Amino acid sequence: MNQPLAYAPLLETPQGSIPLRYSIEQVPEDSDGQVAATISKMSRYVCEDCQSGPVVYDARCAIASNPNDPLTAVHQFVRSRLKFRNDEAITQPYTWMLPKGNGEDYFVECLKRPVDVSLEYAYTGQPVEEDCDGHAMYCAALLKALGVDCSFCTVAANEKKPNIYSHVYVVAYWRGKRYAMDCSHGPYAGWEHSPYYRLQEWPIFDRQSYGLVGLALVAAGWFAWRNRNEIRRLFA
Repeated sequence: MNQPLAYAPLLETPQGSIPLRYSIEQVPEDSDGQVAATISKMSRYVCEDCQSGPVVYDARCAIASNPNDPLTAVHQFVRSRLKFRNDEAITQPYTWMLPKGNGEDYFVECLKRPVDVSLEYAYTGQPVEEDCDGHAMYCAALLKALGVDCSFCTVAANEKKPNIYSHVYVVAYWRGKRYAMDCSHGPYAGWEHSPYYRLQEWPIFDRQSYGLVGLALVAAGWFAWRNRNEIRRLFA
């Protein structure tokens, strides 16, 4: 669903106000469906933005502080550029525009693209207010810009709602090991939320690249089948 606001959201900078681009989409009504739809959108933003000029520049600035430890470098960099704030507070000025029915208010999940986080900090010079999903997307984009494989990780951390995912962060895979990168809550790289009642990792991949890889695998399989006799002789 795309719907214009009665007034355009503005970013206040020392040079003046900048109108913000935005879009509005509905997500499924069930909790797991909402999480899956949101993670899918987050993955897409990370894959599209990780090679953008602003994000690549930020990644180089981050790694310059600790060239031998990209995980610590990125974790510290994200925490220096972003400030945690719940989506309820960030989106409150815009909830009036959503349809309401049966006395039910709708919650808005705000996703700010990694490239926009980078530009907002550059324009304002102030930490960007973001929920855990914003911290996770920016962290993942920086890691992927540095060539570090990573996934999103959702956990149900509220004992009163043990079946509902309530937090998301990044998991990095570096030199054969798994490292939690919880930039919104973790004081250091490797810190992971505990206890949790559910956990799921969501690999971050570019669907277009994945399709090309799949096509290459099909082509390789076809080539191997066509030349199976020759290949068999090589290993005889």
